[in-house]
Amino acid sequence: MSDRRILFSIHSWADDVQHDALLSSALPSWQIESIARAPLDPTLTPRQRLERWITTASTSITNAQPTGPLSLIGFSLGGRMAYVIANDLRKQGRTIAYCGVIDMVGEWPSIRPSSLRRLAALMRDVPTIASWWNLIRRGPISRIRWRLKWGLARCIPHSRRVPLLAGNPNGEVARYLNHSVRATWQLVSILRLSESTIPITLFATQSSVTLYKSPDLLWSPIVGRPINVIAIPGNHTTVFDVEHFDSLARAIEKSLPSASG
Repeated sequence: MSDRRILFSIHSWADDVQHDALLSSALPSWQIESIARAPLDPTLTPRQRLERWITTASTSITNAQPTGPLSLIGFSLGGRMAYVIANDLRKQGRTIAYCGVIDMVGEWPSIRPSSLRRLAALMRDVPTIASWWNLIRRGPISRIRWRLKWGLARCIPHSRRVPLLAGNPNGEVARYLNHSVRATWQLVSILRLSESTIPITLFATQSSVTLYKSPDLLWSPIVGRPINVIAIPGNHTTVFDVEHFDSLARAIEKSLPSASG
């Protein structure tokens, strides 16, 4: 057992526990160490919550593996956090051997509130996107116009939706979205402003690969460089399903550092 290396799995949502069980069975030479999301403290600001999340995770990883190169992986928002936490550990002098991100952005054509969060993050943090209206009309975003309206109807009062959709630059949308969304914005800002050059291995479904390469959306300045993009089957909500997981597991296994590395 002592020769099993540790792969830290950074959690975002509750079902990540099930994902860890699948990864553990698929990667027998690796010990999957779960790093849970920090408990929500309503007294903290969104930025403070993120900083606490990063600090708590970094401490847990250091306690579990005090020395040697570190390997981290995460799914969706957990993948973004894996990158941020890896950057924090690197600043502490740790060597990052591997940072895997499983479908970080996911599928834009979705009626889930997460789609609205992603749109909001893009609008705020990508200079080429000046307004909600411009964002809705451009590239792949046009396919989900009605879904965005559905999301707005659930998250933003009607009196505020009209000026937002009319193209109010940068929108001040944060006032009208919940704390989780504002925390996501802060996270995107951290990623965008980070000076880290930690290599990222990004496992992405085909529609996400198309999105990352879209000249309209310019993801490179947000997630940093260099990025190794590996296409995986399925969509954002099915990559861990039976019919797709084996392909994901084999892709992860091939990308992980060798025992001699």
